[in-house]
Amino acid sequence: MHTYGEKYAQWIDSPLPGTAHEETLGNGTWINVEVRTCPTGGTQMFIGVYPQGNGAPLEECYPALPDKSPADALVLGINRARALATGTAVAGQDSLQGWQG
Repeated sequence: MHTYGEKYAQWIDSPLPGTAHEETLGNGTWINVEVRTCPTGGTQMFIGVYPQGNGAPLEECYPALPDKSPADALVLGINRARALATGTAVAGQDSLQGWQG
């Protein structure tokens, strides 16, 4: 059972369909990456990192990734989620600027 945060609650409050990737890492951390295309054609992405046990969830939401296809955004999000979960990336102000994974 995972405890979701406020950003996930906002993310699921949309009827737009999307694609998701869920994975449990070797350290027990569960990651959830979701992408969707908004009606204007832009790509949106959600990243959730949920530590095993009572650790606080880390969630990032990107309302617009104008230069990314949904498939590219999903790969970028998975790589970022894994890096956040293992401590090789630092959570910032929901910015992917300069982060290539």
